[in-house]
Amino acid sequence: MERSFAYLMTRFTTPEELFGPVSVSGLKRDEYVRITAGKLVEAELAFLDEIFKASSAILNALLKIANERVFNNGGQEMHVPLISLFGASNEMPQGNELEALWDRFLLRFRVCYVTDTGFVKFIRAAAAKHNGHGSNGGQPLTLLQSELRSLQQSASQVAIPDAAIDLIEQLRRDLAAKGIIISDRRWGQALGVLQAHALTEGRDAVTEDDLVFLKHVLWQSPEQQTEIGKALARIGNPLNSKAVDFEDQAASVHRECMDAQNAAQSEEQKMQAAIEANTKLKQIGVKLQELREQATEQGRNTNRIDKVIEAVMKMKQEIASLVL
Repeated sequence: MERSFAYLMTRFTTPEELFGPVSVSGLKRDEYVRITAGKLVEAELAFLDEIFKASSAILNALLKIANERVFNNGGQEMHVPLISLFGASNEMPQGNELEALWDRFLLRFRVCYVTDTGFVKFIRAAAAKHNGHGSNGGQPLTLLQSELRSLQQSASQVAIPDAAIDLIEQLRRDLAAKGIIISDRRWGQALGVLQAHALTEGRDAVTEDDLVFLKHVLWQSPEQQTEIGKALARIGNPLNSKAVDFEDQAASVHRECMDAQNAAQSEEQKMQAAIEANTKLKQIGVKLQELREQATEQGRNTNRIDKVIEAVMKMKQEIASLVL
């Protein structure tokens, strides 16, 4: 069974809490070593909540663990068996000293509150758990370490054609022109992400469709995500670019409808706003279906368009629930 370590960081968290206390017997021998049993240093899976509250006393050790899987203990380097380090934060990193740590987190996801439609599923699942029925009545999905190593080996063998490299070079130029600069480390590690994504899609080579996933890798600040998404769509499948534009339009319609619901002074106004938004989303849905037909006729992968269609459908369902 994997060894795990989880900790809530504060401004006052000390190195002892993460890496272990200093050995008293070691001090008697004039050796400054830590007792690392049960701490982050010996974990295979680690989760650090409020990661950006780490003090400077902790930062350097975290950087070496995350990047090199090594911990300096009393002048000797310990191998850290870390598979993955997960971090969470309610705020973006502030200050130059946190830039290096922020850059170590390759995959970045923003998690918002659930939508009205999602809340129904969430609260029912929570109620079922409190009633002793479990969250879904099924067994949690698991992955053996041997299976993980096999997948990692398979991913490393996924080809990265020159055509994909050319697109990455073009993407870097396009983003730099917009003032979005990504570290060389991140560009290099992004190749592994593309290989893994292609593998999960059942391909043995990276294609233009895999580049879309880099929207979860390249952003530094939240406001960059939309611009990066558009740049990724432009350099790849042109139909995907149009799909992204339609998704942005749909999100704008959805957001305006929700704002109108909050500002409405009568049920009639709420109803009218919902009907207008639903009509617009329906029109966007028709255009997306036409895009999908074009992609099919051209022999292109429709995964990206399908995901946008699904996202727009969920928006429609949420707004329809306001009318019912």
